[in-house]
Amino acid sequence: MKVLYSVEEIQLWRNQNSNLKIGFVPTMGALHKGHLELVNACKAKSDISVVSIFVNPTQFNDQNDLKKYPSSLENDLKLLQKANVDVVFIPDYADLYFGEEQLEVDIKDLDLKLEGEVRPGHFDGVIRVLSIFFRLLNPSLSFFGEKDFQQVLVVEQLVHQHFSQIQLVRCPTSREPNGLARSSRNKHLSNEEFIKAGEIFQVLNWFKNQVNQHNIKDTLLNAKEKLSNTFDVEYLELRDEVELNQVTDTLQNSRLFVAVKLSNIHLIDNIKIG
Repeated sequence: MKVLYSVEEIQLWRNQNSNLKIGFVPTMGALHKGHLELVNACKAKSDISVVSIFVNPTQFNDQNDLKKYPSSLENDLKLLQKANVDVVFIPDYADLYFGEEQLEVDIKDLDLKLEGEVRPGHFDGVIRVLSIFFRLLNPSLSFFGEKDFQQVLVVEQLVHQHFSQIQLVRCPTSREPNGLARSSRNKHLSNEEFIKAGEIFQVLNWFKNQVNQHNIKDTLLNAKEKLSNTFDVEYLELRDEVELNQVTDTLQNSRLFVAVKLSNIHLIDNIKIG
């Protein structure tokens, strides 16, 4: 496994491997089984697997959140070595963003909804860093988990408008045995909080089971009330899967999105409804 730290190193490596089908998994480290599932999907579809580890400051609107973001580089490298990853890229901010040319991307107001509303500027930062990575690596494929479904839609717009040679691969949300969507932020949860957090997925499934017999508005209100017993609910909304517009009268192509805070830890999830 090669570990590369500079833009110059990754450019040289890329030029030496220009004819190979490269799969790319971008991460912010603090790796867990969900990341490793993305890695396994990448290895199955690619000649060479590349994983980046970079906590991107431009996608944090809260500096305290950035400071608290978990880091475990030594363990991350052990996990990636065990998973037989070919290349790990660990740049620093100044080198990665030096001479950055920002791209104009029309993301169709996706940045103003759900996570975009509670974390202003978040998706601008995602676009900035992925534009740099895509230019440097020019991968054939890039892999993203559906836990961050809104992010997937944003990145699809970036790829469609500027990197049409890249195939974006959606991977199912990875879950803990209690249903909690796997996330690096889960490392901040105590054992008791971790157990409580399993209620998020339970309520999403309760909604899915109930909404066919009741109207959407009332079922959403009841589901939100259930969540409010344990969490500070930031949003619980039924949206379409393409533009994330609110759904009020049909379940076709709909998805339920949730964000809550538990002990000030931001947790998100979503499931397909129709």
